[in-house]
Order: sequence, then structure tokens, then C-alpha cells
Amino acid sequence: MPKASREVVERQYSAIEGIVGNGPDGLDAISIQRALREELGRAVPRRVVNRWLAAMAKDRRIERKGTGRLTRYFRGVVGGGASQVAPEVDHPRLTPEAEKLLADVRSDAGVRPPMPYRDHVLRDYRPGEIWHLSQPRRTKLHELGRTPELAATPGTFARRHYDRFLLDLTCGSVALELEAPSYSRLEVQQLLTGGAPDPRRSATETQLILNHKRAIELLVDADLPLGLDRGSLCNLHAALAENLLPDPSDEGRLRWRGVLLPGTSLVPLARESEIAERLELLLERVTAIPDPFEQAFFLLLHLPYLHPFFALNEAVARVAANIPLVRANLYPMTWEGVPRDVYMNGVRGYFEYQKHSLLRDVFEWGYERSCERLAVSSQTAGEPDPIRLRYRRELHGVVREVVGDRVVADEGWLVRWGELNGVAADDGAAFAAAARGLIEAVHEGDWAVWHFVGGVRGVAEQHGRTREWVAGRRAWARRSASIADAAERDDVKSQTCDELACTCRWAASDSSFASRART
Repeated sequence: MPKASREVVERQYSAIEGIVGNGPDGLDAISIQRALREELGRAVPRRVVNRWLAAMAKDRRIERKGTGRLTRYFRGVVGGGASQVAPEVDHPRLTPEAEKLLADVRSDAGVRPPMPYRDHVLRDYRPGEIWHLSQPRRTKLHELGRTPELAATPGTFARRHYDRFLLDLTCGSVALELEAPSYSRLEVQQLLTGGAPDPRRSATETQLILNHKRAIELLVDADLPLGLDRGSLCNLHAALAENLLPDPSDEGRLRWRGVLLPGTSLVPLARESEIAERLELLLERVTAIPDPFEQAFFLLLHLPYLHPFFALNEAVARVAANIPLVRANLYPMTWEGVPRDVYMNGVRGYFEYQKHSLLRDVFEWGYERSCERLAVSSQTAGEPDPIRLRYRRELHGVVREVVGDRVVADEGWLVRWGELNGVAADDGAAFAAAARGLIEAVHEGDWAVWHFVGGVRGVAEQHGRTREWVAGRRAWARRSASIADAAERDDVKSQTCDELACTCRWAASDSSFASRART
């Protein structure tokens, strides 16, 4: 088959450059293929389009970002002639409307007169008729957020990928709440998995990280699912505000007096009855919205604007915005990597101008980044054990008790422990098997995860207890193997052999056995 001339190839590539250049948020291969059909007047096979795109990306005429179905193409030419890749985007791609709003907010900082809360923006909103996110934007978000669990029980995806979701959302939200967070991502991960707080770090930041963990646990809890109602929002605030407000009674309670908001001219409502009335209207509106992304963005706009709590209203909105996404089994929004200054100016843009274009662009850009990160995680993560997922708290408790208190725990003891601590009777045997596996897997590198507290003082002693436990277990594993060999030589019944081996294995949970095993 003859090759296309250089002029034909250049015409095809120029058409692609023009198509990609018209999509400031990037375009996927399917969108480019459809546009090429109109541009060239003929259909181009998908494999051919992919080959052209690969060649152009190699020649640095366009820029490719993402992987798999999240791959998008951006124009990479700066000027004519020589091609070069556009710089890595580390901030939201803003529309001209959002750029103007950002400039207005920055130029008017501290000079605008006080602006009272305007409830017409809430009363005039008609769910399903008025949209903050246009149909093309919602379609794009749904394509990005699609997961394999769309048809599963609400919340399945978030629970299956809980650890990654917890870490990403905690890091992202805390970075937006504090001007200069000091914890690294690794340190946040260690703290979330039971590590000791670093005394050199801010106590406020430590508390905020732990509070996010509790709030996200509420978000994914299958037994007590959060909804778009006042009780759920108040409980989210109580979790996020624990030990961070001067008056503990204000944790989870609606604001009952006026406040001044630094950095903005907004004057929120002051009377608790008015705040409660507007909050009920807000929840009525958001519940009636038929699209989960519009629901999420509506909460991001209107919760901070109403300012129903004394503090942490933006944090509540960031976590609450995931309620409709988690229920729909879409990728959640984690906020990691979103620049704090642009985000806060987007919030201020709605506070003072009732314009949402800047926060909308930040939300869409941040959501695309969240999807990319979580997509990679979901492709590499194994399928979680449903028993360990359902009884996560109980399994941690039984491991701490067995290892920390040196309990001799056979299968019957583990089943009885589960019955006394809320494990369903039908799950007793599976719970005991999962607990036995976790107990036998305890090693010197994971003592902080279990946080053995039974009579243990200090990190060194906890580590020593764990080391002693591991040594005893290994000694008795060798001893049980020798007993099994002797039993086989003496033709002891296999049942007796199994009982001896089981006794030896579980006896390792008694500290006195460790010393005897070495004699």
C-alpha cells in the first residue's frame, strides 16, 4: 500500500492540532476521531487515529496525559515551526471566565464593603432546571468517574479501596485547610495506621488528620450510611471538629451567633433559627438534584456560603461532597494536589460575587487528578477479604488482646470472643479463621498498626513485646513440627497429631512458652 505524501500527513496532523487546541481541558481519542470525520469529510479507523496520535506525541506536537481510558491529549506546539511540549500543568486549567474572576478576587481583597448573605441564590435554584455544571461537563465527569462497581451496593468501591481513599482525601483536605501543613504523606499514612503522633508537629494538624480519619470512616460505614440530611452533616462536623473548637459543645452543633470571616467581606447569618431554616432548604434542594456531580458541587458552593458551623465549614463541604459520589460508586474526589490559593479564591469568588466558574474549574481539574490516582490504585489492588472488611475493628481488637495479653487462643476461644463482641453467628468460623491468620502474621514491622496496649509502656517496650511474641511463635512452630514427625514414626493417630500441633501453635501466645521452647 503506497504511503501518504508528506503534504497529506501534514494536513492530517494539522487537523488534529486544531481539534486538540479547541479543547482546553484536553480531548480523548474517541472525541478526536469524531471531530476528524467532520474535518476530513471521511471516517478514520480508530487504530489509524491512535497511530497518528502516538506519532504526534513522539514528535512533541501534542502532549499526552493519563493512562488507559483516562488518556487525554493537549496541544504541545508553542509557536510555529519547531515543536515543544507544553509545560507540566501543576495548577487548574481555567476558562477565561474563571481567569477574570480570579483576577477580580485577588485585586479586591480587603477593599470590598461587607456583603450580607444573599439567600436568593438558594431560593431561586431549581433542581433539574438550573445547573451549575453544564451537560457536557457532567458527561465528561461521569466518563472519568466510572468504576467497575457502578451496579454494586452503594459505597462498595470506596470500601474496597478504603485505605487509598482515606490517605488521599486526608492529605488533600488537610493541605487545603492549613496554610503550611508539616506532615509528609508518609507521616500521614503512619499516623492513620496507628502510629504515634510526632511531638515536633503541630498538635492542631495532628488532631485534624485524625479527625479526617474518623469522618471518612463515617462516610464509608455500611451499617450507618451518611445521607444528605442535617444529622449526617452535623455528625461529619462533630468528627472533623473534635478537640479543635474552644467549646466542645459546638462540635456538630449549628452556629448560634454571628462570626467574622478573615479574608472575605461576607457577613454570614447570625441567628440559629435562620441558619437552621436555610440549611433545611439547602438540603431539600440538593436532595432533589438528579445528578451526583451536581449534588457534590452544590454542596461545595452552598455549605461554606451558609457557614452553618463555627469553623471547618469548607472541610465539611469537601468530605460531604463525596456522599453522592460514594453512594453512586463513582470515583470519589480526594482534592490531593489542588493548589490552596486557587481553591480558596474560588470559594471567595462565590462568597462575594456569587460566581462559581473558578471553583467549578478547580473541582473539575481536581476530580480528573483524583480519578487518575485512584484508577491506578484500583488496577493494582487485590480483592479485599469481605470478613476483614466487615469486622475490621473487631479483628484489630482480638489481635491486640491475644498478642498484648498473651492469651492462649484456639479456634473455639476466637469464635466465643467474636460472639461477645458483635460478630454474627454465621460469620463465627470465618471470623476465627481471619483472626488466626492475622495473629500468625504479626511481625516486628507492624506492631504500630495493632497498637498493643495491654500493659505496654512506650514504643521500645511495645516493640520488645512484639519481638518476644514472634520469637516464641517461631520456636513453637519448630517444636510442633518435631512432635508431628515423632507422632508419625510412632504411628500415633493423625487426629492426636493435629491436636498436638494446634496446641503448640496457639501456645505461642503465652509468653511463658517462649522460654520453655528454647530449653
